[in-house]
Amino acid sequence: DEKLAKLAEEFSLTLEEIKRFSPEQLELLQNVPAEIEADPQKTYKKPPETEAKKMFVCPKCGHLEPIKAGEKEKECPRCKTPMEIKETKDETGKTFRKQFETFAPIVKINQDEHIVKMIVLEAEVADNQTHVVSEEEIRGAMFHWMENYRKLEVMHRDKAGNLFQLEEGILSPEDEAWRQDWEGTFSILECFQAPTDYFEDDQLVRKGSWVLTLRVNDENIWQKIKNKELTGASIGGHGALTSEVFE
Repeated sequence: DEKLAKLAEEFSLTLEEIKRFSPEQLELLQNVPAEIEADPQKTYKKPPETEAKKMFVCPKCGHLEPIKAGEKEKECPRCKTPMEIKETKDETGKTFRKQFETFAPIVKINQDEHIVKMIVLEAEVADNQTHVVSEEEIRGAMFHWMENYRKLEVMHRDKAGNLFQLEEGILSPEDEAWRQDWEGTFSILECFQAPTDYFEDDQLVRKGSWVLTLRVNDENIWQKIKNKELTGASIGGHGALTSEVFE
């Protein structure tokens, strides 16, 4: 219990939460060095034996796309901005512990049934913190969340992830109510990993992405979704990350 308590403290978890981890997950966390912190300003040197690879990178939203044979230019499928070709450089393979939080934007709304659909994590796409998650990692995170948490927070953000300027007294970001567990506010209707690329209306859902469908049971929250005051949910956690930066 003393070792678990120390590990829980390192990852800002409660003892109850850390006890839910499987032996394999605990072993992974215990074997990851903690001295390295993510620093977006830090430049890492690529080892001589590591070959740089090129990818399309959106300068506006950070979206990544692999370069197919013969491709010289591409438009970002998210924000329609012309993408740039950049080289990635790997660090020396060092892995570090990091707390993360991801914004899950609403991509589809059913007005009659008060249902919203959102993409929690996209496979092989850089998020706002330049983290890229594989299909396998998403699958594990989704199962772990469903088995142990099933909690959501309400986020006051637009599609770019920026906070809305809300009128005074309505779920202000400074208010504790903004980050409470919204027990009973939402019902989970679907939680799955996309088996292939497909579209929800005009939104591309990539193969391997985590898709979540909710029914909104609170009329006040539903009105804020309709008015675009609320545009998504937040899912957070802890992981072991390997550095990769763009030049």
